Amino acid sequence: MRFFEKLDKLNQHDTEHGTAQIGICNQVVAVNKNGSNGTVTIGVPGEVAQELALQQNNKRVILLIIDKTEFDKL
Repeated sequence: MRFFEKLDKLNQHDTEHGTAQIGICNQVVAVNKNGSNGTVTIGVPGEVAQELALQQNNKRVILLIIDKTEFDKL
């Protein structure tokens, strides 16, 4: 199964069962460009930040960059 198919299944499960296997955090706190590289800082709920910092979780953090115009067309 492809990556985005898996995300879709998790999202559907969340909708149907009231779970939170996928969370959307879209609060951009900072964007910095250093030479040919850059960093993006995204705000997350405090309890998620603590879990990530303490590595006491089973979470994978990803950043998706989406064409907003095309996304909004859907």
